[in-house]
Amino acid sequence: MTDRASIRAARLTRVAKVGDALAKSAERIALDRRRSLEAEQQRLETVRKYCGDYGQLAREREVAGQSVNSLRMYREFSGWLSTLSQDQLDRVAQAEFFLETAVDEARGRRRCADAIDKAAAKSTKQAAVVEQRREQANLDELAGRRVASGLHR
Repeated sequence: MTDRASIRAARLTRVAKVGDALAKSAERIALDRRRSLEAEQQRLETVRKYCGDYGQLAREREVAGQSVNSLRMYREFSGWLSTLSQDQLDRVAQAEFFLETAVDEARGRRRCADAIDKAAAKSTKQAAVVEQRREQANLDELAGRRVASGLHR
């Protein structure tokens, strides 16, 4: 019985280490996703700032009396910037989704790893109790033999 409990505890301990490694891996992925989101948000902010600056420049040039062709090119470029801004906004939304998914995955794996670790600790404790009982039974048997053989002092 002792061997089975010890073997089970050892197996659960190994599984707990694997579970912890998987949880740490998922946590690293979530951290990478967070960094990616921050980079995408920074790019969006840069594009929005550039759009605002360029829009202001275009309005100033309109007031200054630019040629129709020049105004048309400014408006086309402004439209391209708006498209770029929307595309970057979509990338930010996608990065947010990836982060949420990675965080949920990391939490789930951590809960699983913690549950396995708890089970391993409980199994190790049970194996120790079984081992103590076995040792006590052996000592009791040895003491009984001594008393029976008259070696008791």
